[in-house]
Amino acid sequence: MISRPPLNLRDTLKEATAADHAGLERTGVLRAFSAASATPAIYADYLARQWHLHHVMEPILQGWLGSGWAEARLIKSHWLHQDLSTLGGGVEAQQVSWCEPRSASEALGTMYVLEGATLGIRQSVRSLPATHPAHGPANRFVRGYGEHTGAHWKDFVARLEDVDPVLWPDVVAGASAAFRAFEAHFSERIHV
Repeated sequence: MISRPPLNLRDTLKEATAADHAGLERTGVLRAFSAASATPAIYADYLARQWHLHHVMEPILQGWLGSGWAEARLIKSHWLHQDLSTLGGGVEAQQVSWCEPRSASEALGTMYVLEGATLGIRQSVRSLPATHPAHGPANRFVRGYGEHTGAHWKDFVARLEDVDPVLWPDVVAGASAAFRAFEAHFSERIHV
């Protein structure tokens, strides 16, 4: 019998959260991006939903992951607020249902989802018309880390490689909790 070689943590996360990720992709807002039918209003709704989640998650993650993460990665709520302001809309904090991390490992799992969202939106807007706000001045979140987006992702993956396999279930639990929070929030009816 041939046994499967052990996966790395990134592959483990991808496999273990595949159903959670698929659930998020089935939400109406994200389906609109997949179908290239994300109107400017849907885009504003998307940004507001992202802001609600990042606004709640980032300060909590900073407590687990430290100031280096805050300065480099836990800054997306500011990008989202900037985009929403550019679109002429404000956003108010809303209740977010999220099972908060109970360890640095679970916080790292949440970061896997947040960092992945930075990559995902860049792919999602490619098929939108050039005149869409996602390609204009309201695209700070879409730009992510700009030319450094790939390097930021590689650095994050390198950090995953350093996690003791004993802690992998905690990282997966944090990622699953974040995906469930995103899916729930993206499924709710919200007015921007």
